[in-house]
Amino acid sequence: MSKLEIITKDNKNFHVDSRIKNLSLTISNWFESTNDPFHIDLSSEIFEKVIEYCEMHDYNPPKVQKPIKSHILKDNLNEKDLKFVASYDYLTIKPLLDAAFYLVMNSLREVCICVIATEFYIGNTIDDIERLKAKFGVESDLTLEEEEALIKEYPWAQDDEGDSKLETEEVMMVEEEAKS
Repeated sequence: MSKLEIITKDNKNFHVDSRIKNLSLTISNWFESTNDPFHIDLSSEIFEKVIEYCEMHDYNPPKVQKPIKSHILKDNLNEKDLKFVASYDYLTIKPLLDAAFYLVMNSLREVCICVIATEFYIGNTIDDIERLKAKFGVESDLTLEEEEALIKEYPWAQDDEGDSKLETEEVMMVEEEAKS
């Protein structure tokens, strides 16, 4: 089994299993063109978590089930991933999510996003909505006056046709710029 040398921004050297290239497009692209050590812009602490995730799944993590099913994390992740993210919540998982984006490691990114999505899962019942309101300290619904004020301030938020028109215009502008 070959090893790859990766050096973190705090100058800690890691010799990692070359199978990590199958999970990270960034690492794969680097070692496709050279065998030199790869200097990554991640702390050793975060990169150790990335390696832990890879090793935990023997470099073959399962896909995260979508859409999520519940506001309970164990309903949305397998046992290993649940254990891996047990110490995180939607506020503390950001550094790991940033690392997943930086490394273009989709499997880890999906696990991190699932943690966040689970926190904001609403469900289909009034009780689900009330639970989410209580969780985030929402004490009352908008009054009609508040809702009207928001509609005046953000008229595009209610205009379904405006969104698609805007997207079409933006695409046309980008296409015109590309032709010039």
